[in-house]
Amino acid sequence: MMQILKTVTLVAALMCQVQTVVATACMPRTVLSGGDPATHCTNGCLVGTVDTVRCCGVECDLGCVGSFCAQTCRGKACGAGCTGNNCADKCGECESDAIPDQYGEVGECGLECGMACTGINCAFECKGDRCGKFCTGANCAASCEGAECGRVCGGVTCAQMCTGDNCGEKCRGASCASGCGHGVDGGATCGAECDGASCAQGCFGAGCGKKCKGASCAQSCNPLVAADPLVPSLEELAANAHVAECGAECEGASCAFQCRGALCGTECSGASCAAQCVGFRCAANCKTPGCNAGCADFPGGRTTPSFASDDANNHKSCDCNNDSPFNPCTTLVATMAPYPDYVGDAPTGTVTVVAGIAGTLSVSYNMQNLPENSDQGVHIHVGTTCENVNSAGGHYWTPPNSQDGWNDATVRWSSNADGVAIGSFTVSSGYPIADNVGHVVVVHSGTGTRVGCGVLVLV
Repeated sequence: MMQILKTVTLVAALMCQVQTVVATACMPRTVLSGGDPATHCTNGCLVGTVDTVRCCGVECDLGCVGSFCAQTCRGKACGAGCTGNNCADKCGECESDAIPDQYGEVGECGLECGMACTGINCAFECKGDRCGKFCTGANCAASCEGAECGRVCGGVTCAQMCTGDNCGEKCRGASCASGCGHGVDGGATCGAECDGASCAQGCFGAGCGKKCKGASCAQSCNPLVAADPLVPSLEELAANAHVAECGAECEGASCAFQCRGALCGTECSGASCAAQCVGFRCAANCKTPGCNAGCADFPGGRTTPSFASDDANNHKSCDCNNDSPFNPCTTLVATMAPYPDYVGDAPTGTVTVVAGIAGTLSVSYNMQNLPENSDQGVHIHVGTTCENVNSAGGHYWTPPNSQDGWNDATVRWSSNADGVAIGSFTVSSGYPIADNVGHVVVVHSGTGTRVGCGVLVLV
């Protein structure tokens, strides 16, 4: 392991063991402790010159001091702990990660290069996991690539446009981690807990900019990949499921403004935070009046907010009269009673249904007086009354030629030793939440007998 904080002496040197087939990849250099400049690297150099550029090997130019020292260095921990403007700049750019002993262990080219560097642009465009981590200085670790690259960096625009999971996380400085996470799958939690105006702005990835602090932090996070980002299809929404929670719990004026994704901007605080967001439960429970103005639920919900408040400071997202199947304000509850003509112990309690992601229903139950240590089905049926044994009808799903989601093995209640059942499951019935209003919920016993019935009402 590299020793970031150790004092590096002038005579320290490290063998590169450069193989003949790639010997020209390393520039000739002066070795402070003597030796063959084609096969040795400096370790602890004091000045930044061409002789300290593009070194090779594990921990080469570790702790170097001087502008541009360890620039384009290669190998595990190369340029780590360096001090100086542009030190370890573009480190980790290797022709091959498959040749052992040349730049470090196989596959470790650039690992931790420029880590804990200090100086403007240090570890800029570094490549490798944890490269530029703990860096300090304006623009340090900007455009870095690798898991945790630029993490906990400090400085204006540090870790900007970084790519990789956790890149720029907990960065400090204006615009730090802005534009982070852009790639095929984004960067999970990139820019999370960043602190600074516009930090994590335009970030992409699950949890990017979450708990950020600063005006406009996480603004415009997660631009959806969709033909029409304002009205994505269910398929496009499912494909972008990994962008959940961008800007959640952010603090600052306009934080998470125009964010895209499930739960983006939830519980935010600040003027216009999460305003004009689009996504399932976006801006739910935001803390500032007007914080969710113009938000919309997938797909294509109306954008006229009606702040259905639990109290003066707890605003739910969007319009509770929204006809979107993903409207988070829609909650259905059925209070259970004995099934018609059933004689015996019948369940009491409630079954609650809310909208799930990508067209599903999220069903939760809290029931008592059920068979002990047992489980069985609980389903929404086509009927709209519990008046007689035939009124409930069969399962409620569509289209008729598709698989009945209510027959899934997970669609069941489960009780404890006291006959109490508390739990939840997700089911795909083909119907949006609004179409289930007024339909009955039927609870079956451990033997499959219909023992409970209740009508779903809007609350």
